[in-house]
Amino acid sequence: MKTRTKIAIIPLLLLLLGGLLFYFLKPKTPKPPGPSYTIQEIPLDTSADSIHINNLGHVAYAIPRGFGRSIRLWKPDGSQKTIGEATEYLHINDLNDRDLIVGFRARRPKLGPMSLSSHAFVWSPSKEFVDLGLEGETGSWAVSVHEDGWIKGASRGDDGTQTDVIWNHAGVVQENLAKDLMDEMFKTGWEVLANPEEFRRQEEVMRKKGWKLSLQGVTKTQAVGILIPPETFSDRISKTIRESKNPLIETLRRILNRAGFLKTDIARGFPFLWQDGHFFDLNDCIPQNSEWEKLQLAADVNDRRQIVGVGLKNGTKIFVLTPLEDEISDR
Repeated sequence: MKTRTKIAIIPLLLLLLGGLLFYFLKPKTPKPPGPSYTIQEIPLDTSADSIHINNLGHVAYAIPRGFGRSIRLWKPDGSQKTIGEATEYLHINDLNDRDLIVGFRARRPKLGPMSLSSHAFVWSPSKEFVDLGLEGETGSWAVSVHEDGWIKGASRGDDGTQTDVIWNHAGVVQENLAKDLMDEMFKTGWEVLANPEEFRRQEEVMRKKGWKLSLQGVTKTQAVGILIPPETFSDRISKTIRESKNPLIETLRRILNRAGFLKTDIARGFPFLWQDGHFFDLNDCIPQNSEWEKLQLAADVNDRRQIVGVGLKNGTKIFVLTPLEDEISDR
């Protein structure tokens, strides 16, 4: 009886062994090599966020200034223009090829909190700021700007009701735009991609494995942002220490911070590029002899496949990545 049992187990063991061999030795579809980029630095004397790039390679970003927040507009020739007063808070949501910048602004006095009433705005090189706020509203914001100057945003009324709004670049509300233009303007995030279903499917697979994905910029063929790997046990301990309000842990937190042990999500993550159905770490796409310590966040991408973001190079800097083939075609 025991001999029969042993004989019966042998085929099962062989089947299991064959399955393992097939799994580990089966031909795997190789991941295509990622694109190669040149990297350019935008000097910073402070922190920066709300970073956007247009198809001319111009970059708009927000910086803290005085009691508020201002905007800088950088061009590839190295010139920069500071926009806004030190007593107002400016937030950027988009930049087009005519250097129209849209977002929202609020006044911030020297003493006291920032005004909760924000107004949508458009800034242009010729007209400077145009306030897009509507009569009777409690707040408004501009979300995106079309290449033709149409601005998408929203307004909130006294009763809290939010209404979608389309303005032209002069601040006049538009009510009879063509349906195809309206449909194009109201696409957001991954919806802009030519193949959004594939991106969403891969994103869902990664989320189930514990990855966090923050999408920052999208064109029809590419998406960029930051990918954060699943938390390890040490990551959870680090997070608990960082977020603890116990004064006894403050000294420990300072020591571990200086030693580089308390990593934030951005420090653990890496900037990604998604194209042709694959995710790439942008740190693997820049020259190996680059002086950059680490690229941390990809903030936006344009139709020329240039990518703008934040990285470490003797402190925090903004980077602009340009595909090598794009440089060749410009010559």
